Amino acid sequence: MDSRDGRDEKSIRGSDNLQWFIVERVRLIYEQLEEAKRLMRDGSASKLRLALILLDNAAELLMYRELRKQFATDDYWRRGSAWRHHSEDRAKIEYTDEERRRSEKEFAPMTKLLAMRLGRISSQDRTILDICHGVRRDAFHRGEMNNRIFAAVTRLLFVTVVNLTTKLPFRSFMIVGGTGTN
Repeated sequence: MDSRDGRDEKSIRGSDNLQWFIVERVRLIYEQLEEAKRLMRDGSASKLRLALILLDNAAELLMYRELRKQFATDDYWRRGSAWRHHSEDRAKIEYTDEERRRSEKEFAPMTKLLAMRLGRISSQDRTILDICHGVRRDAFHRGEMNNRIFAAVTRLLFVTVVNLTTKLPFRSFMIVGGTGTN
């Protein structure tokens, strides 16, 4: 479930509800950024840990949504269309099926696909996201934190995630021929 009232994406019908759903997703990301900023200002190790968790999650949500959009578009062009009147092959897929499967389940393959295959994020973004994800993993799952670098890592991830919101913007999109109503 993605929304506060318990509705998930599949239950959303009609353009007004879709617009509402998109606004809810955008709001979630920006609320996480604002809360992370508040926690970072406190500066304690436990608050920085929580900020890092929120930021890592926001980055993953942005990247996952971007890949879902790309995969939906690619799936559509793979299937072809009876009403498509040009011979240009628009199904030029930039990744393997294995890369797709892994990116749907794991963080590092997601950043690799977005950076190296699709060019949506820079290699610098990828490096920062992967390192910060590892720091978050160690802090969250193992309770391991290097307090000397924790504040700097959290600030770096904050700036990177804010930049991701412009590199991977929320857009309403529709695959023509879908089952929704117009």
